[in-house]
Amino acid sequence: MPHKINGMCSMWATWGNRSVNSQLFSGRNLDWNQNTGINIYKAVTIFSPNDGAIPHAVTGYVGLWGALLGISAEGLTTHEANLEENEITFSGFPWLLRLRYIMENAHNSAEAHALWEATNNTVGFNHMVASAPDAAEYARGTVSGPGVAVAMETMFNYTAYFTDYDQRELTAMYYANATAPGVPIGFPLHEALFRTNHGYDPLIRQHYEWDQSPDSWSMQRYMFMHDAIIQYQDAGVQIDLLQAANITSIAGDKGQDPYQCQTTPDGSNVLSVAFSASTLVMAAAWENGNGTSWQPAACSSYLILDLNQWFAGYQKQ
Repeated sequence: MPHKINGMCSMWATWGNRSVNSQLFSGRNLDWNQNTGINIYKAVTIFSPNDGAIPHAVTGYVGLWGALLGISAEGLTTHEANLEENEITFSGFPWLLRLRYIMENAHNSAEAHALWEATNNTVGFNHMVASAPDAAEYARGTVSGPGVAVAMETMFNYTAYFTDYDQRELTAMYYANATAPGVPIGFPLHEALFRTNHGYDPLIRQHYEWDQSPDSWSMQRYMFMHDAIIQYQDAGVQIDLLQAANITSIAGDKGQDPYQCQTTPDGSNVLSVAFSASTLVMAAAWENGNGTSWQPAACSSYLILDLNQWFAGYQKQ
């Protein structure tokens, strides 16, 4: 197992033929420092703007004003995973507030894209916005926006946008040295999008500071999501919230074995959330216990929350 660096997160989305009723499902893991004590301050916070903006929910911790991840009453989900780039600035929109800004103001993927373009990146991150309204359009064959789910590979003054089955991702190769043969490292799928902590845009890859070899921990977790989605495809199983929670939990860092919870405290998965974005229901889990009894979020119980009860007063566009 390669050396792992904290801040190794993951995110994914599926829709169309892969999902029950062609709905949008997505997930996000926060892999960070385990056992810090912040777990006792876990919270789901509902923001209900009084100026006509869109209500939204963020899953994280008490006192966190921004969004580590979230879902809006329109069915847009927001996601983040670190992307270590060497082009950075302090002159931009802090991403935790930026994700809330997207949820508060975007009704669909096209509006989210416009808002992203109108604001500035600070440092390297992978982000994703997935849109239930666009999933519904996709099911009708009338998609007009940039995509049901859009990944943004970012650094200062540059964003590369990706949807499903992107050719840049499909043709990406890793070269161990100048004379070594190339090894494929991109495995995109139709009606699915997933990211960990590396990018696929050529310029993003030039400025990337971590390992992108096939054996890197980022690549391994990318493949965990890919393989889980393919396994459901091969079994003829359409993804619902249960499958969504499973895909998310597999990608969360729980130690040496992604498919088992270890008997000793290991891993760095502190928050794991799956969304049924089309129905505004989510499954959320936090790290549990402390000291020798610590467990990763992906090994804890997932709390099912129907957000319709808090979004009931909002009329979708």
